[in-house]
Amino acid sequence: MRIGILSDLHVDKNNDDEFGTVQEALCSAASATNTDLLIVAGDISNNYVQTLNVLEEIEERAGIPCLFVPGNHDIWYSRSVKYAVCGHVHYRKKISIGSTQFICNCLGDKKEWLHSKRAYEEVSKSYVTIDI
Repeated sequence: MRIGILSDLHVDKNNDDEFGTVQEALCSAASATNTDLLIVAGDISNNYVQTLNVLEEIEERAGIPCLFVPGNHDIWYSRSVKYAVCGHVHYRKKISIGSTQFICNCLGDKKEWLHSKRAYEEVSKSYVTIDI
């Protein structure tokens, strides 16, 4: 299986009608490289409706599944989102806003570790599980 990975699309800032959209370019690259699965690793846009529309467009255009891992620009609130997993060590905590639980469990760089310089202790403080 060939997996294509790209992050930080920022379509709300990077799309240009004159030269084509980021999602068009991504689908073209996936097709040209015979990709079986796409992973978009964060930061599609600052608006969840636009992000969901872009993900749907990518799957339709590329004809392959597209998985999404939210990034720091994807911390938006929607009543339909039960869990949101977010990166960046400076957000490291679990918080709830309405019915959405934001799980921000990035381990980060050792110099940013909050509890210890020992990996076992830091991972045990950062590791999060959820029951669905």
